Amino acid sequence: MLNEEVPQLLGIIIESNIEKKKAILEVIDAAVYSLVKSKLICMEGERLETKSKLSLNEGFTSKFKRIVVTRMNKKEKAEESKETEERVMEERKYEIDANIMKIMKGKKTASHTELLEKLRVQLKFQFQPPAIKKRIEGLIDRDYLKRDENNPDIYIYIS
Repeated sequence: MLNEEVPQLLGIIIESNIEKKKAILEVIDAAVYSLVKSKLICMEGERLETKSKLSLNEGFTSKFKRIVVTRMNKKEKAEESKETEERVMEERKYEIDANIMKIMKGKKTASHTELLEKLRVQLKFQFQPPAIKKRIEGLIDRDYLKRDENNPDIYIYIS
């Protein structure tokens, strides 16, 4: 995170408690990061650190009259990314279950590939087939679905 000199250089005086100060500095850090990525500000070195030298890019040109700088956050660490993915999957599992049941209630029987194809059409997000298989297994364990005795690739809706 940038040190406390940057807000003062930008003309911002922060007189607040520590949590608010950290939050404000994180916002400023993200804004400066975005300006560096859009090449409006030049930075010495490869990483944005507390002692990085920033300067205005005098040679910046654009073919547009208006320049939009989108706020970018620094890349998530691998474990944060995994944690986020797990949290999202936890939130989506009920939607997946409901859509599987909706398809199976209408079809009564379906093969695994047919069920996956129908789910791709209905769900508004990308999913990994192993995650869907896990949700199907959960529905089988709760006696909403069962496998065909002759072909384990076919699921049967239990009414």
